[in-house]
Amino acid sequence: VDVEPTPAPFEERCCFACIGAVHGAHNPNADAVRYFCSEVWPFVRARTGAELVIAGYGTSDMLSDLRGDGIRVVGFVDDLRTFYNGARVIVIPTRYSGGIPLKAYEAAAYGVPMVVSKLIGEQLGWSGQEECLVADSPLAYAEACGALYTDPVAWLGLRESALNRVRAELSRARFKEQLSDVVRSVCDPRNTG
Repeated sequence: VDVEPTPAPFEERCCFACIGAVHGAHNPNADAVRYFCSEVWPFVRARTGAELVIAGYGTSDMLSDLRGDGIRVVGFVDDLRTFYNGARVIVIPTRYSGGIPLKAYEAAAYGVPMVVSKLIGEQLGWSGQEECLVADSPLAYAEACGALYTDPVAWLGLRESALNRVRAELSRARFKEQLSDVVRSVCDPRNTG
């Protein structure tokens, strides 16, 4: 993952954002965005007055499920850098999934602090307070969102910590090193088991 922090400062960013492709009504991203909009967003909106922008392939097909005060669905976005540059906080409320949390790594690489579900925090293997905020209930999620949205010092700290983790763990050099280690271990004649 290439680190490309977006340049807008805290004060110029004005929304929460959620991004993810929705391939069908019952995939993890569809569930996550429905859950966030119904169970968490009303509390966040009341506290911050901010807007939630939802982007991603297939999200436009969910308009009837994603109605609410301050919610805007933009669907597929060509220019993710501009999208991330306007976001103050990324929310990733995924409740079930398997695999690598690519959307979290991408948000971190663009330098946008995140509030994530416990599942995403576990998949990242990050502490949950230094690189992103992790929440496990609607109220905790809303509180974390409100705190991060209104605190420029915490926002900058999370941004820098996440950027550093991406640099350390997901750079091309690190990937090559890890791949070389795997190949060496598989090709080692002492490995017979």
